[in-house]
This record gives sequence, structure tokens and C-alpha cells, in this order.
Amino acid sequence: MADDLLAIAPGPDNQAAIVGQRAVFQFRNLFLSIAGGSQCTLNAAGDGFVFSKAADNPDGFYLATGAGATRLFGMGAIALSFNGATAGCLQFDLTLRRPPVATSGSPPQVGYPELTALDIGLRLFFKDTAADLPVSDSEFFVTSRRYPFLVEDASAYTTDLTLTVQLDPLNPLQEARTYFGFRQGDVSLPSGYRTNIGYTVHLTPQSNSRLVFAPMPATYEVSADDPVYLVPAGDFELTVPPYNGAPANPNQNLLCGISGVEYIRLASDRTMLSFRPGQAAFAPGFIPNVPLKSDLKSDGGSDSPLTHLATTAWAYVWQQGGAPTYFAQPDQAVLHQPKARASTAIASGVELLQYMEVPTATLPPPDQETAPAFPLFPYGGVQPDAEQGVALTDYQQLELQVFSPIRRAQINQISANGNGPLPLMSATLSALPDALADSQTTTGTTPQGFLATFADEFETWRSLLLAKDTANKTVQFKDIERTAPLRSALQSNQLCLVISDPKALQPSAQKTYFPDNQLTIQGWTFDLNPDHWAKQGTILIFKFYTKPLIELIQNPQMWSIPEVFSGDPTATTATRDRLLNLIWGGLAKYASGAPSEDKTRIQDALATTENLPSTLRSQVEDALKATGAGTSAKDYDHYKLLANAALNANWSGILALNVHVPPSNLPRELLAISTGIDESKFFAQYVGIETTPITPTPTATATELVVGQSSLFALVDYQDDTVPPPTATGYNFQVNSLMALFQNSQLKAFSSEVTIVLDRLFEERTQLLNDASGRNIVILKGTAENHDGKVAYAFSFSGDNHFATPDSRVLNQVEIIKAQLATDPIADLEAATLTITGRFTFWGRLNFKPLEKFDAFSFGAEPPPPKSETAIAPDNDRYLSFSNLVVTMSFQRVKKDNVITLSDRQFAFVVENLVFDLQKSRVRQHSLYAKFPLKLTGLLYSDGKKKPGGYLPVKTPLGSSGPPDATPWYGLTFELDLGGLGALSGATKFVTSLLLGWTPTGSAGAAGGKVFVGLKMPGLAGDVLGFPLQSVIKLAFKSVEFVVAPGSGDRSSSYLLKLKNIVLKLFVLSFPRGSQTELVIFGDPKGTPENRTVGWYAAYAKNPTPAAAKPPPK
Repeated sequence: MADDLLAIAPGPDNQAAIVGQRAVFQFRNLFLSIAGGSQCTLNAAGDGFVFSKAADNPDGFYLATGAGATRLFGMGAIALSFNGATAGCLQFDLTLRRPPVATSGSPPQVGYPELTALDIGLRLFFKDTAADLPVSDSEFFVTSRRYPFLVEDASAYTTDLTLTVQLDPLNPLQEARTYFGFRQGDVSLPSGYRTNIGYTVHLTPQSNSRLVFAPMPATYEVSADDPVYLVPAGDFELTVPPYNGAPANPNQNLLCGISGVEYIRLASDRTMLSFRPGQAAFAPGFIPNVPLKSDLKSDGGSDSPLTHLATTAWAYVWQQGGAPTYFAQPDQAVLHQPKARASTAIASGVELLQYMEVPTATLPPPDQETAPAFPLFPYGGVQPDAEQGVALTDYQQLELQVFSPIRRAQINQISANGNGPLPLMSATLSALPDALADSQTTTGTTPQGFLATFADEFETWRSLLLAKDTANKTVQFKDIERTAPLRSALQSNQLCLVISDPKALQPSAQKTYFPDNQLTIQGWTFDLNPDHWAKQGTILIFKFYTKPLIELIQNPQMWSIPEVFSGDPTATTATRDRLLNLIWGGLAKYASGAPSEDKTRIQDALATTENLPSTLRSQVEDALKATGAGTSAKDYDHYKLLANAALNANWSGILALNVHVPPSNLPRELLAISTGIDESKFFAQYVGIETTPITPTPTATATELVVGQSSLFALVDYQDDTVPPPTATGYNFQVNSLMALFQNSQLKAFSSEVTIVLDRLFEERTQLLNDASGRNIVILKGTAENHDGKVAYAFSFSGDNHFATPDSRVLNQVEIIKAQLATDPIADLEAATLTITGRFTFWGRLNFKPLEKFDAFSFGAEPPPPKSETAIAPDNDRYLSFSNLVVTMSFQRVKKDNVITLSDRQFAFVVENLVFDLQKSRVRQHSLYAKFPLKLTGLLYSDGKKKPGGYLPVKTPLGSSGPPDATPWYGLTFELDLGGLGALSGATKFVTSLLLGWTPTGSAGAAGGKVFVGLKMPGLAGDVLGFPLQSVIKLAFKSVEFVVAPGSGDRSSSYLLKLKNIVLKLFVLSFPRGSQTELVIFGDPKGTPENRTVGWYAAYAKNPTPAAAKPPPK
């Protein structure tokens, strides 16, 4: 262009040459103008020109900014060198004139327009999402947010600011050729940086201090026509002058971002702030007021949220001969400690605490080859601009989402490479009580109650107490050295620490940061041991960040050191995806019953969440639409606590997902069910630690921080939809579901469903009637009640379960109407080996079959159901009501090397304590019990190893055999009251015992299915038929027989008990001799079970006398 040419004509009379016409040197959006008529002379060395303004044109030179919007006329002579490193460069001084002082009647002058026009500062660039501009992933316009480098207010300066400028029209972006420098010896400059208590930090330029151009791209394509702005480069000394005449504070701190607890201590000697231009400054995933969108696999695989589409300057703080200290704590978990040595208790007796600063890292002197730097942006001069759509929240969002994570990671890396010790924190130690200051440890607490104890002058984090559980045991990290990434992460100002790699907490086989990892809530153990994380994919989250967790989890760039705690980008992406599934899975269950404000939060978060499976997204959308009857109050309540942690930006605490819950460590009242739980599916969906009360308690020598019980919450939501398989024993057990919800360290809700498989009852094969599953099961429901911190658990069933016994000759059905499950008391839970017994207790009804010819068992339905019957007999009110029928389930619990195993599960069918309720029982009309005056007394069981003692076989229409040898059998026992025998008998009553026994069909083989009847007389045992009258006199008989007399017409059948061949014995003599006597016992044929009267009659027949033998014939 013609304006870029500098035409020089000889001057008159050998005077200075004259610029023939106005010359303009373009530097993108800036240009330098040299007016025509300006003078041009050789410099003293003769190797360059010097241009001077014409005497009649004092404004002949100016530098225009903003494409000519502002002209800066405070220029001196311009030098143009022909030789050396600056050949071809235009050099001049530029004085930025402060606005004139306001005079009376004129408006006040605001700002420093000429300084502002130079656009000196740092910038962050992102996609312009204005409604009228097209935006896509590949094509977009670019906008930015500006951070003024210097205070742009003339009142902060005592003189005009003069810059030394060097411009190379051919190389405007080369820092060595084009820059704005500072005069040496100038006063310190008020900057946009602040201390953590709000004072302005001043910058004193050094020999290499300068301002250089950085492009401002307008679109996704970088262009040579893109405008530029000025960024700082080189070193500046940091100082904080005293204000308002106050003495200088010995501890001045440079604020790193927008948090007062993230700062760098400025040393009393020279502390330098070094700027490195050319650093990445474009955030492709940033949109104001929207969570940061970025995929770890994007941008060429980089895990940084910034790219080099646009650049700015980053900074580094260092000290000559030392190492500045970097301090950082989470804003939401700032440490506090007891105050000074003198008592600080106020009138109420409450001990006050003060801020406790904890050094995080040191910043060693920079290596010029590596030139470390991190984002350190000045916030003192940022201003909102409603017309341009600039809000202060944009700056806050950029700091939290972009700058803070990068700065944290860079400082961690820099500090890890430098092994210098932390400085002695004399200010912190002097604030402690004498006893604590003289000790080897320093302790502070956060508002949430995390108790941090440091040792070795803060070199070692001796312990970090995370919680104190309901068993008064602590959960804590221990012995975290200063260089450990875990410590750096925990001291992040904005802390979102996601730990999915257990090795991050166990750096070696001999070293673990997390030894105290068992959390107990009312007897429930939640195992946070990293050794067990792989079982369920446990993820541990520390969230002390002013953003909702649901926003943080989708952006690993906002996590603390994810490459250490989650792994490489692939592993971190996998962790992110699992987190999205776990958190959003909980929100899907919560959303249907959520209040409207939470539904709005979920809807907004869903709209900005990427990488969510389509099926899960649909579940959430459907849940948001559900109202009224479509909602699930239980799911809503179960996941309400998780939803609060995920959606509430102000929530802070620790959240663990998919936490191992060892069934072997359930509360002792529930240990019996542990053997029915599939450990691979049993875990806590979430466990949370919110607050721990810390009470400052003054003692004689110091103030102690006393730890109270933490506020904990958790959810165990176990489901097992599998069907328990049949077993050889005929019994099995399974927990189908278990839900335990904890809130405020107490069990808030509990429900469970367990299944007992009853494929055998009384050793008979069973068939559950009218059940579509085809399984022989009873399902019990579990509940719990919390009384003053004591939890009582109960498992019960109430209903009708009809178990047919199709193979049995005797039993028709066993009806279970009530069941309970309880764990037998455990004396010592810490024993190395324990036998755990669960006891299933059943209430129900026995329905016996009416045996042909002799209805001995009496209790049951009148009509015998056909063999193919698979339905419950209608209107059956005849049965034998029982209680305390027991199935025990026992197993071994072995504890070795802190590992607990469960083994050797066994079931037993127990009838020893079976009780019958005759008041609730009814018999068949023509049965033995209905027609004979018997009284049911119980049930006997024998494993077949011995015969029933004292019972002799009774002949019946069913046979006369006794129980087979080596065959299990069951028997109903009865009493038969025969009245009294008068004075001859020593007993007031003559009561015999009757046994109606049977052998099970299923287990007895060929001996199964047999029925036998036994009779036992009072006073004798063994095989003796009879009973004593006096000590030497006995009434004996040879056999006993039951006879059934069938009824006819209006007469019903009768049952007769015959005692045959009765004799009276005196020693070896029997009376009467040569005769037969029978005794018949009978009940009232028209009697009822309530009519227990008995009738007797006897028959006597003398044996016929044998005919005399005829004498032989003579």
C-alpha cells in the first residue's frame, strides 16, 4: 500500500530531509502515522534515521489503536536503525497521557483512556454463541473475556506512564522485534493483581519486562488480519506498598484466582512474577452459564481444556535465593485452629477458632529451558458490560472450570520436581496455644469437621480424619507426605477429587494412605478398603467445589489430578462414563417423585450432559414426565440424598459409590441371612460423609478439638432375581432383595424379602399348590424398627401356602400360614470360628389323608383329593393346627487374618418343640379322633436308630407291624384316659399312651409309606403287655387290637380297642385258669371330640373241659 511507503525528500539548504507525504505503518488493528513534513536526520552513529515532528505540527506522530478509534499523540522522536539486531525497527517513546484534572463545572474524568486503548491484559477466548451467529463444532466465531493487566484509573498513577516502543513492520509478532517496554527506574505500576485481603499488588518492571502482541482470532480460522492485543512478557518484581500510612504487612499474599485461601506468599526480599506469552487461551468447550463441554479424546487427544487457536500469557512466581510458598485449601473446607495462647473464650464459654494456613507447595527458581508457567489472571480490573453481554459470572466460571484445574495441575507438577522443604510456618505456630506450639503436631479442622493433623513443620500430613462412625471408630487418611499427589489434590482450592484407581491410595505394597477404612452405621459395615474396590468398581469422591456434582462428573478436566487418581485418558473416560451411569441412574429413580424445582434442575442438567447412554436418557425423560400414580415414592425417598449431593451446588462432603458391604459383617441380628446373599451383587449404592461436629474444649494447658459422631448417609439396595436351585437336602435359602437407607447416621428405612425353599416337609416331597412358578417356597418380608438408636429386625410371613405331599401315604397337605426368621443369639462376634444359626419358625395346619378302613390320623379334609389334584380343596376347615415347626440353617463363620469366610451351610428339620393347638383344629366326622376318646399330646420323631420305647404294636385294619429298623419315622402321640382301677391300683388314673406313626415315603425306600400303631401302658416299659395293680399283682394281656365297626343307616362307625386274653398274675401264677377274658374299650358313637367319655365291657368264656379218655377195653 502507498501509505506503507516512507518518502523522504532533501531539505532546503542542506537542512534535515523532509518526509514527503504521510506514512502509515500497519500493525493489524494498530498503525503508526508519520505526518508529511516531518524531519528526517541521520543519527549520531550514522547508521540510522531519526524522525522528528515538524515545528508547526506537534501532533505529527501518533499511534492509533482500535483501527483508528483512538490516537495516542504522546510520542517523541522515532528512530529507524539500519544496522544490528534492531535493523528495520521503528523505535520511540510513547507517553500515555492521563486525563486532565477536572475543573470547576466540568465533568470528572474517569479511567485512563489512553492506557485502556492499548488493550494491555490477558484474555481467554471461546466460541461466540450469540443467537444471531452460526455455531458448530468446526465452524464458529470467537469472542473473549479481558483481564486488564494494569489499573486503568489515572488516580492510581502520580505521573504519566511512558513506554519504550519498538515496532518491526515485517515481524509484528516476534517478541524480540516488536514490543512495548518500560523505562528502567520507573516507579512500580499498580496492577490488576490483588492480595488475598484486597490490596493492589504493584509490579516493578525489570530489564526484560515488556508487552508483546498476541493475535485475537475472530473465527475458527487464524488469519493474518486478526487484530492483536498486548500481553506482558518477562519479569516484574512484586510489591505491596503500605496503604493509608499503615506499616507494611510482613506477610503479603498474591491472590491466584478468586478465592482468598489460594495464594502465594510474597517474600520480604525480591519476589518475581514472570510472564510467558504464547500460552494456550482458547477453550473450545466453554459456554457462559453452561457446564464445560469437552471430551478427553478431543483436540488431538489432549486432556487440557485449552488449545492454541488463541494465545495469551501465563505466569510464574519465583524468588531470588528462595522458593515462594503456595497455599491452597478448598473454599468449602477451610481449616481452622485454636486461637492464640491467651484465652479466647467469649462470655458464653464458646472457644473461637481462627484461620489456619497450610502450605501446599513451594515454587523453585525457574529453569530457563523449561520456563514453567500456569494461568495466573488478574481480577482487580474486570468489569461487567451488559451491552456486550459480559457478566462477572463468566469470569467466575472460567476460573473454576478452566484456570483453577490447570494451575493446580501445573503447580503439582512443578512442586513434585522440586524437593525443597516447606518453610517453617512461624505465624501459624505462634497462633497456637503453648502446649500445641511445643508439640510435634499441628491440628486444624474444617467447618465440616475434617480434622487435619500435620507433623514435621507441615512436611507430613499425619492424619486427616474423615468421619467418626456410630461405633466411635475413625475413618481417616494417614501419613501423607508433602510431595504426594493426594495431598496436593486435597489442598486444591476448588476440590473435585475422583478416585477410582485404588493404587492412588496405596503407592506401594508397604505404604497405604487409607489404613482406617471401615465405616460402621448402626452395625452395618461399609468397607472402603482399596483392596476391595475392584469387586464393585468403587469410586470415592471429595467434592468441595462451588458447582453441582452432576456438572463436575461429566468433565474430568475439572477433577483434581485425574491422571493419578483415575488413570490415563482411556481409564479416566471409563470412570467418567461409570459415574454418569451411577449418578444418572439414581436420578432416574428420584426424578418421578421429585419436587418441581429439582425436576427443573435435572432437566437443565440433562440438556447439557453428553456421553449419556440413550436408554438411560430415556429413563430420565420418562421419569420427569411421570406424575401421580406413576411415581415411586420408595425410589424417590431412597435416592433423595444422592440427588441432593448431585444437584445442589452448595453441597460439600465425601461421596463413595458402589461400596463393598461384606455380608459376613452384617449386624448380628441379621447374620443368618448373610449366607443367602450373593456377595458379588451386594454393595452400597452410595455412602456419604457430610459433617462431623468438632468442639473446641479448653483444658488446663491448651484447647483440644474434640470429635463427635459424624453425619453419615448411605443406601444398600440389593436385588437378586435368580431362583434358588433345588438341593439334595430339600432346603435352600436366598435373599431376594434388601434395602437399607441410612440418614443422619441412623437406619431410616429397611425392607427385605427372603426365600426359604421347602422341597421337603416331614421328609416328603412337596408341591406348592396354585403357584405358577412351580417352586416350593415361602417368602418372608423383613422390617426394622429403630428405638433410641437400637434397631430391631424382623422377618415374617403371613398368608396361605399349601404344600401338597403327593408321595405321602399319610400327609395330604402342609399349610404354612405364618413364618418367622431369627438369628440365634451370638455370644462373641470376635471369635475366630462361629456357628451361626438361623431359625425358621412356622405356624400352619396339617392335613392328613383319610386312610382306608382305619382313619387313624383324623385331621384333614373329608373327601380324599384325587391323585391328580393340584388345587386347594375348597371349604376345607378340617386340619391340625400347629406352631413352632422349625427349619434351622447353620453355617460356619471363620475369621482369619481379618478375612471372614462363610462355609458349610446345613439345614435341619426340627419337630422336637412342635406344638398343636386343638382349639383351632377340627377332625373328620368318622375318624378315630372323632369317635374315640383320645387326647392329642404331641409329635415324636425318630431317625430310625431306635424304636419307640415302651410302645407295643397294636393290630389294626392297616396291619400289625411296628416301625422298620433304621428308617426315620414320625408319630402323633395321644393319651387315652381309661378312668380309675379302684383301690387295687396305685395310680389315681389309668392313662395309656397311643402312638400313630408313619414312615415317610420319599426317604425310606421300600420301608416308606408304612403306618403303625403302638400302645404304652402306664408303669411298664419294654415288651410287657399289662400294667401293675399292686407291687406283686399285675394285670396282663396277650395282644391289643383296634377294631372298626362300620355304621349303617343312622348309625356311624365305631372304634373299639380290644385287650385280649387278660389274666391276673401273682408271681408265676395266672388267674383265672382255663378261661379267656377280653376287655373292650369304646367311646360314644355319637360323641364329639369334646366328649372324652369312655365305655368298658368285658367278656369271659371258660375254656371247654376236654373229654375224658375212654379206658382201654379189657
